[in-house]
Amino acid sequence: IVPPGHTLVLDASFDAEGHDGNMLKARITAFCPTESKPGEPTNVTVRAFAADGGWPWPANNDTDKYRLRHGLTMHWAVGFDFSADWGRPSDEMMPADYHSYREGEAVQTVFAQATSGDAETPGWEALQPHVLQLRLSVPAGVKALQFVLRHPPQHHDSEDRWYKADGDFHRPSNDFHLRLPKSKSGPYWCVWERMPEESQV
Repeated sequence: IVPPGHTLVLDASFDAEGHDGNMLKARITAFCPTESKPGEPTNVTVRAFAADGGWPWPANNDTDKYRLRHGLTMHWAVGFDFSADWGRPSDEMMPADYHSYREGEAVQTVFAQATSGDAETPGWEALQPHVLQLRLSVPAGVKALQFVLRHPPQHHDSEDRWYKADGDFHRPSNDFHLRLPKSKSGPYWCVWERMPEESQV
């Protein structure tokens, strides 16, 4: 679900709580415009959605089985000097259109329901109600975003649920690692990595 004129910079899977309270397989993707001017911020869109056996869903399938529970939150930081840094995001990076707050060196940003205002791939209107989304404007000096995902407690006696990426891929950490373009006019990294062990949250 990457719209035309954009490049995929993250595609990973994880287990998460669905809207009906059961755990399900989910995916998280991120993309940014393929073309941007040197020195300008990169606009990154991050989307999370259920990816169980029901994908792709029929247009009339509106059941909770294929929805992530609302409240999904990205706990994130940035890499300035090295892509695997866990650095404090600047105030200008705090997304104004989403509920965000600081927690130590990281920022917590809550996903919102995806909108349908952009030019999208065919079939997006059927998928959009099932997709959670957030958008970030990332300054040119930032090399990468590091993050994990969480759901806040549903009840007073429950705890946060924390989610990391599936698989080990021969790396010691399963935190999500989103590498931004090498340069505003150069090639893009179109695969995802995870942080080295010393950079874990």
